[in-house]
Formats: sequence, C-alpha cells, structure tokens
Amino acid sequence: MQLMVCSSIFQLYTALAIKQQFLNDEKVDLLLTDSTSMFKELATNTGLLKRFNKVMYVPDGRKRSHFNRIVRSKYYRKVFDVFPRHYLNKIVKQKWDNYTDIYFSSFNIFTLRLQAYLSNKNKKLKTHLFEDGISTYLIRSKYEWAISEKTRKILKIENFEDRFCDVYLFEPDLMCFDYGFPTVRISNPIEIPGIVEAFDDILKKDNSEIGEKFIFFEESFNNDGLVSNDTELIGVLWNFLDKKDFILKHHPRNRKDRFKDVLPTVDFPMFWEHYFLGHNIEDKVIVTVSSNTAFVPYVIARLKPTIVLLYKLFNGTSPIFDSGNFEKYVEKYLGYTEAKVYIPETVDEFQEIIEKLRRNDDESSCISTNKNEQ
Repeated sequence: MQLMVCSSIFQLYTALAIKQQFLNDEKVDLLLTDSTSMFKELATNTGLLKRFNKVMYVPDGRKRSHFNRIVRSKYYRKVFDVFPRHYLNKIVKQKWDNYTDIYFSSFNIFTLRLQAYLSNKNKKLKTHLFEDGISTYLIRSKYEWAISEKTRKILKIENFEDRFCDVYLFEPDLMCFDYGFPTVRISNPIEIPGIVEAFDDILKKDNSEIGEKFIFFEESFNNDGLVSNDTELIGVLWNFLDKKDFILKHHPRNRKDRFKDVLPTVDFPMFWEHYFLGHNIEDKVIVTVSSNTAFVPYVIARLKPTIVLLYKLFNGTSPIFDSGNFEKYVEKYLGYTEAKVYIPETVDEFQEIIEKLRRNDDESSCISTNKNEQ
C-alpha cells in the first residue's frame, strides 16, 4: 500500500500526474491536509475517490494557536523527535496502515513526523519527495532537530534526508542544487493519457475566460507574515493601465482577500494549473514578484506567456529569495524555454515595459533578460 500527502492544489496536480503515470495499477491512499481550505470538501470528491484507494482529510492546523505553542516547546519537540506517534495522536486519531511507500512535498513537521512514524513501523519504508513548484528547485529544506546528534545516534534515529529514495520533478534540468538522491522525471501532464480528463472530473471543467491581457498574481506574503511592498507594486500596474486591461488573481493561501472591493479580481473559482490545460494563455502578460504561477504554464503545458518579474523592485524577504537561487532559476528557465521575461530594475522601467507590451510593441528587447532577443 502506498500513501500520498498533499497540502496544496499544485501538490495535488503533481500527485495525480505521478499516480497516473507510475502507479496507475497500484493501491494508493491520498491524504489531504487543511493547509488548503477546499481540501475538506475535496476529501469526498467522487473524481478523487475513483482514482485513489482511500481519501483522507487531516486537520493538521486544528487549534492552531494552542498547538503551535506546544510544537514550539523545547520539551515537546524533543518528545516528538523520539516519539513521532505522540505528535500524530495530537493531530488525528487514526490507525495507519502498513504502508510500503510515502510520497510528499511539504517539508513540514506533520509530513516529517508521519514519515518518521511509518518508518518506525516498517523499516523498509520507501520515502519519495515530489515537486511543490519552484521552491523544490531552489530550497534544500532542512529539519532542525531538538535533540543532539549524539542522542539520535544512541536512539538510532535517522536523519529525515537519509530516508529519501528519489525526487519526482517535471523539469530536472531547472534544478539549482543536487539533492544527492536520484531524480525521476514526470512527463508533461498533457502527454499523460487521461490526466486532463481526471482534472476535469475532479475540479469540474470551467469554461470561464480571462479577457484581460495583464494578470497580476498575488503571492502569500501576507498569509506568511512577511512584510512587503507588493500592494504598492500592484498599485503601480493598476494606476498605469487602462482598467479593462488588468485583473488580479488572489492567492488561495491568503485568508483575507485584500483587494476584492478595490481592484478587479478573478471572480470565478480559478485553479490556475487547471485553467491553462484548457486555455491558450500565450497572449497574456503575467506580472508578479516571484510567483511560481509565472513558470508553471510552460512546466506543465508548454505554454509561454510573457512574464514580468518584479523581484528587483520588491522590498522584503521570503524563503525563495533567501535561498540565493532565484536568479539562477530564472536564467535556467530563460535558456531552457526561450520565453519572454522582463525584469525591471526601477518603477519607471516597469512602466516602460508595460506600455510597450500594452501596445504590442515587441521592440523592448533592451530591457528583456532573454539573451536571444538582445
């Protein structure tokens, strides 16, 4: 029996692609966490139930403030390191089967505790990492232990990283570091038989169209408690463009929609990865600070919309920038795709780029990072 754990829509897309391509004849259970609010409803989705042996929903954020205090406690962290079952029992009362494999993306305390617990039950457990968007290519996550290395050796507690068999990626050539274990390439989803129909069945095909040319993709800075100037950057675009040319896509992990009553926002349930499987978006301009959604159209569907990245105008930090690999990834993406990507260094340059793109003026190569245009 195999287990897949998902905490985001993109993770669910990746898990479905892996299931369809590699595990189509296997019994696979799916575990959805409450990191994405719609997963509670999806846990009873008939489309998912047809494709997985069992679908479970785990509220790993239940009683969040109280439980976070427990997790931060040095004493409890030590207990959880030695006895991961205690942590899981506080999250969910459930009997875990004797799984032979576990697949997950988020390197968080829940998935790592679950992995550790299953490893204790089955010493031959195979652990597989799979893509969670751009962060998987940029950030080598590391768990901070609450107990010393000496204690771990005495208790024979393995490092989490030592348990991984492989990592599943859509585009291994875009990796910015070496995981140290084998890479498995996931086929482009549009090339996997039945995958588009599976997405349509699960998320229900939506024929709504985005008519606007410029789409600003908000990121989860607000939800993650990161101070940023993303609101000001969105304002620059909004104030400069004709109102009919612009729309904002709210980030699903931001619990509060900061712009719903102020700016034009996508008002239908848009799941970006699902949307472009049925829509050609190469006539669109995606504007964002650093969102993974700018790169996903090519990674999943070989679409190349024009991209304007504002990270050089961004005041703030995020794990993506702290990794030191973001610019390296962008350079790899450019060389790999020959896409049109613009990276303004000043607000005036940002406005100049938008004006040229608004007029469909393709002579702005002097400010494009695409070396093939220069």
